[in-house]
Amino acid sequence: MANDPPPLLPGQIRPLLTVNETAAILNLHPRSIRRLIADGQLPVVRLGHAIRIRPEVVEELIASGGQAMPKDD
Repeated sequence: MANDPPPLLPGQIRPLLTVNETAAILNLHPRSIRRLIADGQLPVVRLGHAIRIRPEVVEELIASGGQAMPKDD
């Protein structure tokens, strides 16, 4: 597509996703993403008040058939 970012070279960092971007990728409501985060089932990166999700985590969630990550107790 015309708006796709250029492919990453080895060693480059992939951009983190917002809650809304993650919701769009997974075709879920942002509230569902925030619920997974609050339950500890979706790991996030917190930068001040901003919440970001690693693209690899979203890919793992998709690859696992939508099974949320287990909570670390």
